[in-house]
Amino acid sequence: MARHPESQELAAFFDGEGERATAEHVASCERCGAKVAELRRLRAHIRSAPLPDPLEAPPPPLTTTVSRPGGGAARPRSNPLGAGPLLVVVVLLVIVLLLVLL
Repeated sequence: MARHPESQELAAFFDGEGERATAEHVASCERCGAKVAELRRLRAHIRSAPLPDPLEAPPPPLTTTVSRPGGGAARPRSNPLGAGPLLVVVVLLVIVLLLVLL
C-alpha cells in the first residue's frame, strides 16, 4: 500500500475487519501503527473503567450556592460537570474519533 489508509480503513482494521493490505501497512508504518496503538490503549482504558452499580442509589447532584448582586437570596445551582465518569467516557470517545479521522 503506497498511501496511508483512509480513516474508514483504519477503523475497519481496528475492529478486526480490515483488508490484508491495511494490516501490512499498519505493521510497517510507524505513524499508522502509533494511531492504532493509541486506539487500543484508549479502548483498554475505557473497558477497565468501573461501571456504576445499577442497584446503588445515585450520588446527590453537586450544587453550589450563588448569591445575587445587591444581596438577594442565594439559590442553589446545579453543577453540569458533576457527571464525572460519563464525562470521562465522552471525552475519550471524542479523542478516539479524532484519532481515527486524522
